Amino acid sequence: MPHSKAVRFMNITEFKTVTENRTVSIGYKCDCCGKFISGDMPDNWHEFEGHHESWGNDSIDSYKYYQVCSPKCYLKMLHEAIEHFEEYSTAIINGYSVEFLRELLKYCDIDE
Repeated sequence: MPHSKAVRFMNITEFKTVTENRTVSIGYKCDCCGKFISGDMPDNWHEFEGHHESWGNDSIDSYKYYQVCSPKCYLKMLHEAIEHFEEYSTAIINGYSVEFLRELLKYCDIDE
């Protein structure tokens, strides 16, 4: 029985300068107070999401993302997220149920 030889192709390369247009992040803006910071998101900022898992295609479209610059802005956006998702029994915000977060916020004071 003859042995088959694997065919190998030679890869020929050339160094070229390639330019492309693409969207790049230039910074972050707090969804609550509007503060802008250029560059990477600082460690003291927080990003969280809310969504629901109710039946239908709108559960995929329900994802909402929040970026906040301080604990005060976090609490304010948490209030907003709870109001937005409270009609859904399957809603999850920052990994917690709406009911749990509503109870948690009873212990937090924020200045409006």
